[in-house]
Amino acid sequence: MGYKGKRSFAALSSVLLLTSLADELYGIFSEIYRIAEDGGAAEVARSALRVIGLGYVFGISADIAEELGETGVSRALGTVGRVEIFGLTLPYAKKILELGVSLIK
Repeated sequence: MGYKGKRSFAALSSVLLLTSLADELYGIFSEIYRIAEDGGAAEVARSALRVIGLGYVFGISADIAEELGETGVSRALGTVGRVEIFGLTLPYAKKILELGVSLIK
């Protein structure tokens, strides 16, 4: 049966992998934010990094839930992640639409 039959091993492995990647990802995201801050786009960069982070967190969480046999929880996590990302990007979509309307006038 191997390790795939052991749910706790799969969950623990995922948590350990994410923990080990956290420091490296923090450095990468900090550098991206610093560059954007220097260019005057700190708010947009902050939102973009949040969207990327939420996408990864919800995606990995949904994958873990699916691997553990919880398909309902997995689908719910995917839906909640999409709604959360939509909510974060909605103000920027509104600004883009307003800019388009002002260009047409």
